Amino acid sequence: MSTLTHKQRVHNAIKWKPVDRLPVFTGGTFPKLIGRNYNRDYLHDADAIAQTALKQWEVFEADAVGVGSGGSLEVLANAKQVWPENDYPMFLEPVIKSREDVDNLHVPTEEELAKDERVAAGLKAIQIVRKALGPDVPLTGMATGAFNSAGKLTGTSELMRWLAQDPELVWQLNLAITQTTINHVKLQVKAGIDIIHMPDATSSPACISPKQFTKHALPHHKAVIQAIHDAGAIAKFHPCGGEYPIIDQLAETKADILHFTELVDLGVAQKIFVQRHAVAGGVDIVTGPLFLGGPDEVDAYIKTLIEGLKFKTGTLIMPSCGLSPNIPIENIVAYVKAVKKYSKGSLR
Repeated sequence: MSTLTHKQRVHNAIKWKPVDRLPVFTGGTFPKLIGRNYNRDYLHDADAIAQTALKQWEVFEADAVGVGSGGSLEVLANAKQVWPENDYPMFLEPVIKSREDVDNLHVPTEEELAKDERVAAGLKAIQIVRKALGPDVPLTGMATGAFNSAGKLTGTSELMRWLAQDPELVWQLNLAITQTTINHVKLQVKAGIDIIHMPDATSSPACISPKQFTKHALPHHKAVIQAIHDAGAIAKFHPCGGEYPIIDQLAETKADILHFTELVDLGVAQKIFVQRHAVAGGVDIVTGPLFLGGPDEVDAYIKTLIEGLKFKTGTLIMPSCGLSPNIPIENIVAYVKAVKKYSKGSLR
């Protein structure tokens, strides 16, 4: 088989068609590559976001590059986050505390979102990277799942109490979040994003039951994924947290890619979803060598992982969850090289 472009390789793998090797994604954002810290100034600087993505593309040589565009949840909540140095922004205390707070939420339109400073910086960065890399490099964006976002606004423990005592209130809150997310997805895809990554650990069995997932979370996930498809992009769903109890429901999301944590064996996931959904993950960021090991250990780990996979397509190799900005760069480089080396010639 002749060498495929990055986009062809990813699309073939998603459709369980032959590939020349398995696609490899890195995930994570590493502004230290351009001498910047991950903080408020960085996340409001379109040029810095774009230059980080381009540098990651140059250094890691993976099959896709992420370009962050966040901030939509702040616009919905009309509240500001705090910005730790080299960590993710967060609300220090709940900003949604009552039914009245939920009733007063205003779902921002695409136009209103695009006027927000942080959202606008992310969208401009996407455009810069798309222009620089051209059409054959997949760009990935973000659409955080409704329960994850709701937990940020209310506090996760309070969200769980609401779900038990007033599930209709949770539904109302998640409707507002879902529509806001959909509007942000549309903006990202228009700017040049090809693949939307949607994580939601708070709707996983780590927090709620499979029955609650079906009733209270799945409809919101399906709505966002349908919107991703309607916009012309690929949907990657990351349930993130003890996924086996809901694994039979994940096909109902209609996601193109199901991205599993280290708690799901990637080989088992292949066999469950063969010819139906692409699966992703396999690289354990908790106990594997990516964070605490060295390049040689990473190489050996990836070799064992790929040799254990029955199918050599339908699969994207990537970290089992988000990467800390502090993971050694040399380990990520070794990881990508190892996937290319040990999966080369994949035809099944």
